[in-house]
Amino acid sequence: MAVDEAILSYCLWRPTNIDLSLEWYYADDSYFSVGYFEKDVKNFIGTGFEETPIFDIPNVIGGQLWEDAKTAAGLTDTDYGEIGNYIINNYADNAAVDTSVTPAEIYGQDGDPALVWVLSRPVNQKAAEVDGIEINLQHTFGDTGYGFVANATFANANIGYDIANPLEGQFVLNGLSDSANLIAFYDKNDLQVRLAYNWRDDFLAGAGQGQGTYTNPTNVEAYGQLDLGITYRATEKLTVYFSGLNLTEETVHVYGLTKDQVLQAVQGGPRYDIGLRYQIN
Repeated sequence: MAVDEAILSYCLWRPTNIDLSLEWYYADDSYFSVGYFEKDVKNFIGTGFEETPIFDIPNVIGGQLWEDAKTAAGLTDTDYGEIGNYIINNYADNAAVDTSVTPAEIYGQDGDPALVWVLSRPVNQKAAEVDGIEINLQHTFGDTGYGFVANATFANANIGYDIANPLEGQFVLNGLSDSANLIAFYDKNDLQVRLAYNWRDDFLAGAGQGQGTYTNPTNVEAYGQLDLGITYRATEKLTVYFSGLNLTEETVHVYGLTKDQVLQAVQGGPRYDIGLRYQIN
């Protein structure tokens, strides 16, 4: 088997899905539905981490010059700054030390241990089961043009983040949460108006709190925002539209192990768009 084929087969995931739905259309443009879904997935594709030397780059730390300076200065391996300063001040004539630049630089030499990198790559991980219920209701009030849409999704999984072991790399399902939408609309006489409130419960954004990290969680707090969309067909060829997002200026809160550990608080403010569309032919 070729290498590319081996990687492809290694990263295949095998889901078994069940979807059941019951729909009731009780009037023109009005319906109620409820659905159940279940996904049993084996070999979820996740991110694996491996510490390995690559490119044969010599590492100053642990090399001969480093060990000589550490012993001479009576320092320990964790005294990085002190050891570096000692090397610069006492081994300036060494070929691995360049004091002609600011700040001075220290290079690894042949025979020093190779620099160890933390590599991330897609890997097949554990199996997991996700199930949930979806509920939808759309109702229009006769021929008035007024109506509303309400829907909600409740999702669960048999695996979650273990906050008792935050310093361990963990297999988790990112982005899983309950959500709901409530939309009021008017659609008649060339005018369409939609006022929507979109809500999402707390969810895990990932394991790790920075580029290349894989310990401690990153969570997003429950969030909801109000959006408005208006479209008016002024003539057969001219359409005017307006949209406003996050009208109530909600803030996205990102936290770590608890909500007291604030990682980000993003206030994007409202966003407005207005435009014209004209059909030439």
